[in-house]
Formats: sequence, C-alpha cells, structure tokens
Amino acid sequence: MMELTLRVAGMTCPNCAGHVQRAVEALAEGLQAKVHLEQGLVVVSAARLPEEATLARAITQAGFRFEGRMDA
Repeated sequence: MMELTLRVAGMTCPNCAGHVQRAVEALAEGLQAKVHLEQGLVVVSAARLPEEATLARAITQAGFRFEGRMDA
C-alpha cells in the first residue's frame, strides 16, 4: 500500500474534515483518506495513488486550499 501526506488549509471543524475525506475517497475505489484536522493534514493511501494534481483538484473543488505534499 502506498501512502502520501498532504497539507490542506481551511479545515476548521469535523464537518470540513468530512468534506475533504469524501472528496479524496471519491477519486478511486479503494482509496482511503485519513484527515488530521488539528494538523491540517490528509494521509492518502491506496495500492495505486492518483496523481498529485488530481488530489489537489479534488481538495480545491471541495472548497479547501491544497498546500502541497508534506515531504515536498
């Protein structure tokens, strides 16, 4: 399983975290997103991860600001 940690700004409550989680998980079957609200992070895991631009677009379309990969 591959994993990627993303920085996301604008999440202020559990409802926001749920929006981000659902937006990311809707991208592909078997994709899992674990949101860490207080840290502003989303850990995405799957056998095959979507491209970073695809993840960024899903987060942005959900109404939040994608700030990049944690390791970048």
